[in-house]
Amino acid sequence: MIGYYAHSHGSGHCNCANLFSKVFGNSLTIFTDRRYDFDKENQVILLENEDTDGNEFDRNAFPEPRALHYAPVNLGKITRRNLSILENIVKKQISVLIIDVSVEVAMLARISSIPYAYVRLQGNRDDLPHLNAYEGASFLLAYYPKEMECRDTPTWIVDKTVYLGFLSRYTFNDTCSERPEEYGVKIRPVLLYLTGFGGSQVPNFSELYKKYDMYAIGPQRISNNAYNFENLGVVGNTRPYLEHADIIVAACGANTTAEILSIEKKFIAVPEKRQYGEQQRMAENLERNGWAVDLSQQEDLISAISTLSKLKHRLLPTVSKNELIAFKLKFEFLNYDVERFVSKGNHSHETLISSATMKRELQINEPISV
Repeated sequence: MIGYYAHSHGSGHCNCANLFSKVFGNSLTIFTDRRYDFDKENQVILLENEDTDGNEFDRNAFPEPRALHYAPVNLGKITRRNLSILENIVKKQISVLIIDVSVEVAMLARISSIPYAYVRLQGNRDDLPHLNAYEGASFLLAYYPKEMECRDTPTWIVDKTVYLGFLSRYTFNDTCSERPEEYGVKIRPVLLYLTGFGGSQVPNFSELYKKYDMYAIGPQRISNNAYNFENLGVVGNTRPYLEHADIIVAACGANTTAEILSIEKKFIAVPEKRQYGEQQRMAENLERNGWAVDLSQQEDLISAISTLSKLKHRLLPTVSKNELIAFKLKFEFLNYDVERFVSKGNHSHETLISSATMKRELQINEPISV
């Protein structure tokens, strides 16, 4: 049995947990305190949240130790949620815990003698808590291809990382979508702007309305007086809008980036301010690989669109369906014995690809639930 801890901030962590459940099936238990529409709710352990409630000691008098990010003292909710995690790990005989993400849960697992894999995110994560979580992990996971690795990442971290490629909710759906009715009859190219929940500053779209039909998706409403946008608001499925757009402008969080690239689209990345410079590093690495244009390095949107059109043809990264399946097969082959798993040395995604022979030996007949 595999455990998956999904952090509650944003939907991306739960999205990834849900994708793992499609591959691991009943062999996966998800831990989270986020209300999320999982495919298999019976596999979810809903935890108490860890927000302060007034019972904690003064955090100025009891500051976090340098090895942790968030550890208030005398907050009973955290005591109970940790107990729930440990009790269910024992009860369900969980052999390894995937942590996406929390350095505190990583430390809980390590001192409880539980093997864990820690999910790495983009950004400058060289602080002590992250390094401790990386060191204590049996191995590391990255939901992006190795080509996206920052050039200044220490070798020992790279060698400890299994690269699964970009994870997207569209990974298991190869069906092309019909053109959205809102786009109308195609007369001019469509420019689609994905607004985020972070309230970032809207790029300057001046003059572009003369050449493009412009649409905005997301919670942030764009002024029609300024840019002549048609605001479509929050939509349940962004895929058809992405597939039928000629130009895509979007923030470059892990979730959005994976969704755009998984349907073989390049885009103009608008990095938002995030902890550890996560989106800025993402934009830099995307541009370096020719998969997006970093707007922060361009004079304006017009020059960014020009640069996007001139990007040399380069294959977009392989989506991670095959890598996820191979990851499952590898675990089953080794009976979830993490020490044997990591003793194989460097774990690039190429070394994880399992052959048809391994599939026959394992006699894996359970279909993937999509």
